Amino acid sequence: MIVTNKKQVKIYVNSLLLILKKKNALLSDFFQIGNELFLMNAFICSSEKTRSFFLQNNSLDKLKYKILLELFPGISSLTKLFLDILLKKRHIYLLSSISDEFQEKFEKIQKISRIKIVISSSLSNDLNTLDKFYTQTIKVLKSSFKSTYYIFQIYFDPKLLGGIIFEHDSFFLDLSIKNSLKKLVNIS
Repeated sequence: MIVTNKKQVKIYVNSLLLILKKKNALLSDFFQIGNELFLMNAFICSSEKTRSFFLQNNSLDKLKYKILLELFPGISSLTKLFLDILLKKRHIYLLSSISDEFQEKFEKIQKISRIKIVISSSLSNDLNTLDKFYTQTIKVLKSSFKSTYYIFQIYFDPKLLGGIIFEHDSFFLDLSIKNSLKKLVNIS
């Protein structure tokens, strides 16, 4: 039976999630595996050369494996075992896709919403402003989404002139001054 890469990736991810469930893994274990896969994927995708090298299905799996273990010596025993399986099956080249699929499934299972927030000024210098921002943002999100956890991806765009933009899946809320000015110009 020939299995396509996409199917193979789903099989690996489902197997990994099943192992975590069977061993009654804590939420922190899921996060740890997800973070380890995410970091390896970030390395793989960090340059065109590493991406090209790792995503090729070739006979260099042992070298890829060795590089990953050298760069990430403190990975959990489960992640190491998972890499061992990928090496044995000669599927190290699927690691990037497996990481992406694992993140997506894990976020669905745990009801995690990934929210893109675009702001007009930096919040990092003022902790009171940052605290108020998160408190207000979570109130808005809890009324709009039924998620347990939120991952905020915050971007800075001085062109907004003030205000904020929220994006999540098909949800888009533009509360920026730039948008308000555009609406004013269109009405006139």
